[in-house]
Amino acid sequence: MSPSAEVPPGYRLAGTLRMDLRMQVLLSLCAMGLLPAASWFWLAALTLLRPEQQEIRIVVTASNFPGFVLWAAATLLVFLGLHEGTHGLAFWLLGGARPVFGFRGLVAYASAPGLVLSRRRFLAVGLAPLALLSVLGALSLPLWPVPVLPWVWLALMLNTAGSVGDLVVAAWTLRYRPGVLFRDLPDRVEAYVPAEGHR
Repeated sequence: MSPSAEVPPGYRLAGTLRMDLRMQVLLSLCAMGLLPAASWFWLAALTLLRPEQQEIRIVVTASNFPGFVLWAAATLLVFLGLHEGTHGLAFWLLGGARPVFGFRGLVAYASAPGLVLSRRRFLAVGLAPLALLSVLGALSLPLWPVPVLPWVWLALMLNTAGSVGDLVVAAWTLRYRPGVLFRDLPDRVEAYVPAEGHR
């Protein structure tokens, strides 16, 4: 099915996944829990692709603390921009919709309000940052100068751990069969199944 701005006739609402404050807190806790595994994974990738780089070390002292805060903030902003920007690009390429970006409670989001997508396209939009940025990040690791590597590692780690919400939405999406349609809204996702008599 082609992307649409409206749910086609003959479909009924079958489920809603709400991104309320409770879900945001739960996902934030899960993302923090995933940080050690994401850290280990990207450190292993860095060791494999940059064998001369034996360790990642970010030393914070009183004298370099302002610089550390600046770099950490810049890394976080780059991560958020790339992650949500990749969602937005996927919405545009796969759905032909202009995305909107913002913050909802504790999390940043990219959305294409009202856009209706097939399950396959919706999964591709949801998993695009984890898949695409991980591949591009791994391919770029041999190219970065050594002083920048700790911050690249941090951004990749944040992207992996920060994708936990996307993985939860993907798992929820996979509960439905391929013919189900999904509508994206800033605060929720809706699943629509063919109504009786329209199968």
